[in-house]
Amino acid sequence: MARAEKSKIQTPSTVEAIRMASASVLGSTTSQGFPLGSAIGSGSMMQQNSDTVALNITPLIFLIRDGVLNSEGLELLSVEWELDQVPGPDVLPEELIISGGQSEGVGAHVCVLSWEKGVVDPFKIDDHMKKLAKKISDIEQAIVENDVSYDTDGLTVLRRFNDRFNNVIYVQMMDRQFQGSWDSLVLKPEHVDNEAIIKLSYSDDFTMLPPGPKIIKRLSHELLLPEGSEDLIVNHFRHRILTPTAIHTLAHKVPEIGRAILAEVNTYAYSAEEVDIARTAIESLSKYIGTGVVTVDELSDLRSKASDFVEHLVNAVEVFSEIVEAHITSGKQLTLDKHLETLLEDIRLNGHRLEGIEKDFAKGLAEEIVESGKREMPIIGQIRAWQLKSVFRYFLAYCKRVSQYFAEELGQYIVVTAARKVFFAAMQEFRSENTGNTTDEMDVMLFEKFYSELYLQLNAVFDRKAFEGSREDDFGTLMQIIARDMSNAFKEIDIWSLIKFADIANITRAEIILTHAEDSSADEVKLSDWGQKLDALLIKFENLVADIIPDIADTLLSKPLIRRIISKIRNEDAKLIQELRIILDAQEEKPEEWIEEAKRWIATLDSQFDEATPLSTKLMDLQRFVHNKVGEGVTARTIAGKVEYEATIREQEYQTKVDAWQAECDRIEALNKPIREHNARRQELLADTRARYNLEMKAYHAQVEKFDKEESEYKKAHEDYKWKSAQYEEAKRKYDKAVEKSQTDPTVEVPPPPPPKPTEPTGPTTKPVEPPPLEPRLRAIEEDYPLKAEHPVPEKPEPSEEMLLYVDLRDLLNEKLLKMDTHQDKMESLFAERLEKLAAEGTDATKGINISIGEEFLEFMMNSVMRGLGRLLPRPTRAYLRDPKVPGLIYLVTYEIEDCELTVTIGNNYLRMEEEN
Repeated sequence: MARAEKSKIQTPSTVEAIRMASASVLGSTTSQGFPLGSAIGSGSMMQQNSDTVALNITPLIFLIRDGVLNSEGLELLSVEWELDQVPGPDVLPEELIISGGQSEGVGAHVCVLSWEKGVVDPFKIDDHMKKLAKKISDIEQAIVENDVSYDTDGLTVLRRFNDRFNNVIYVQMMDRQFQGSWDSLVLKPEHVDNEAIIKLSYSDDFTMLPPGPKIIKRLSHELLLPEGSEDLIVNHFRHRILTPTAIHTLAHKVPEIGRAILAEVNTYAYSAEEVDIARTAIESLSKYIGTGVVTVDELSDLRSKASDFVEHLVNAVEVFSEIVEAHITSGKQLTLDKHLETLLEDIRLNGHRLEGIEKDFAKGLAEEIVESGKREMPIIGQIRAWQLKSVFRYFLAYCKRVSQYFAEELGQYIVVTAARKVFFAAMQEFRSENTGNTTDEMDVMLFEKFYSELYLQLNAVFDRKAFEGSREDDFGTLMQIIARDMSNAFKEIDIWSLIKFADIANITRAEIILTHAEDSSADEVKLSDWGQKLDALLIKFENLVADIIPDIADTLLSKPLIRRIISKIRNEDAKLIQELRIILDAQEEKPEEWIEEAKRWIATLDSQFDEATPLSTKLMDLQRFVHNKVGEGVTARTIAGKVEYEATIREQEYQTKVDAWQAECDRIEALNKPIREHNARRQELLADTRARYNLEMKAYHAQVEKFDKEESEYKKAHEDYKWKSAQYEEAKRKYDKAVEKSQTDPTVEVPPPPPPKPTEPTGPTTKPVEPPPLEPRLRAIEEDYPLKAEHPVPEKPEPSEEMLLYVDLRDLLNEKLLKMDTHQDKMESLFAERLEKLAAEGTDATKGINISIGEEFLEFMMNSVMRGLGRLLPRPTRAYLRDPKVPGLIYLVTYEIEDCELTVTIGNNYLRMEEEN
């Protein structure tokens, strides 16, 4: 983009330019707590709004002052910011310094803008502020002692003196009375021992003017031990900056507060005369072109008309200047209203030199120049014209200045405003498309965060171009440039830097309600017992990370506590962990969650400390441990990470119990195994014996059955035998008798001999013997193998309700976080497509866009040209702190910026003081 040719734009004078580039804002607080404020420099509006500027800056300075005072007991001596700017013809401030002093309950602080580096030495202005606080204290005391009404007349007197003191500061600064040199520097860098180095990534944030550094994240946090003897290093711990709050204030807040202070000053850092002239010119332009609304399509024609109008404007300014100069030298003595009437009459008389629009413009200037006179010289009576010379010539200088930049600013306003409206309209359409069809709370929240950041970044792209002084007359080219820059800015958006834990908590809470509501259709949703416990745990974590952890950290590292511990260890041979526990026991007013968390910290430290370690190393380990616990503060990821950490810890504790249970089970199993083997052998023998006995009895019964059968058969056979034997004997007797008779009587017929004598049947075998009884056999086995009882196995430990709650909450959060990452990718893809479409459309995208030429154009010029401080980018360079209880002890904080990395180095001169003593 082409750079504007502003070299021809004149400032009223070198002195006036330096005055506009310098400012002093003095704030005081009386011993009774009443604030006093005064501001001077950087344009007439600064002085007209003196109280407002001063009282708006006071709380910003107090953010730094109280941050180090409440946490470390240190006083803020000064902070310096270098004011980066794009090279150009305007004289702009080069340095911003704040300093403060206190005396007898009266506090005073000053914020100065100096047109040149080194004009204000921090130690000289600090010395002046201490004296000034003493003066205000003396005046306040005099008011009280003289019975002046404090709330009315007393405060009026104090405000007047406060204004006077601020005027003195301003004049002395302009006279370089606070300028220092290397020889006058109270604390040189080589006299400082560094104790902390913090590296931060940052970006130049143009989402508002003036721009400023925006801390993105912490890259590293190094805490250092100085070189020296053990006693010296331990003594150094009594004086070093310890707490996370103080270091966060110096590393994170100081860079960003510089921009906030400059923004407050910039709000009123312009001349009312320049604004009045520009407003009059805008009104005349609207009359000249016949409308107060234009379109981009009319830009070419408008430029031609604007060029013609500026010729009329320049001519009107020249004629009006001559009329005013003539009036100044006329010596007329009139009231201010009569001076206006005279000027208007002179314009009428010069009508032949002024065309219609020129005459109207000149009349408008006449009214404004007299209004300027009334502001500067609120006199009711008559005043001679020559007495208005400085006021009128100051006004005329701004008339010439406005006429020089008016046409170019108008062209830029049309092009830039059209581009803004095109992009904003596209974003609104993009928003409607992406939020109209979804009811998912996560989707809506993410998109709104993303959309808001895009909106800011779009403004930032335009404001960066204005800051750099870049100009582009062609709308199509500007659209392509803005689309490209937006694409680059878009890639740098870290959605996680935009999301607060409260956002995740709300969505998680909605999920808890959805899952654990007893009756989701009821008007008032009531959670189940488990849902209530989950919600309570969520609230606990919000409090834990936001409030409890930082408070524990600042408590454990507070200077009084560390000094007490060192004294106890040295004088009473106490132990560090023992002292921490004693201190913890004394925190009776702290909530239970605070005590529990602190106990966990101390238990962890106890497990890590070695008694043989030197005290200085232990103290350093303590500080590092606490700072690591605090981490990067309260973010969605850190709190979700803390939930996961706590859930994992409890899972590990439970797993430890399960492992111990398993080990005990294994030990018992080792004991029970031979018992089971013994009992199994016993059971086996008993079973075998019973089986064998059963077999024996079965065989016995079979034998008995066989025996009974044989015996029955024998008896039957024996009866048959007996019958047959009887028959045989009878037959044999008869046969024998016949044979005998035949021997005597041959006639006797001898019958056939009888069959053989029947064989006597054999009797059954021996009666079977019943097997020995079973019981004696079993008793013998039981005696040899008595039954042994196994050792009981303990029940498996159940997970605690607390662990299950943590795991449930962790899983809920992780589910939401994973979903967020997915949705972010989707949104980035959608918006990238929309940017490409806008760049391709170019001028076609402006159809139907109307641009108002009125207050919006005036505000554009105020930011572009009139408010010069908006074109400055404050970068911190140095800060000094002091210990009010140790004279000469100074703390130096330096800031170095390179490649979007801010290095903050903190140190003090304690060891150098010890060497000198």
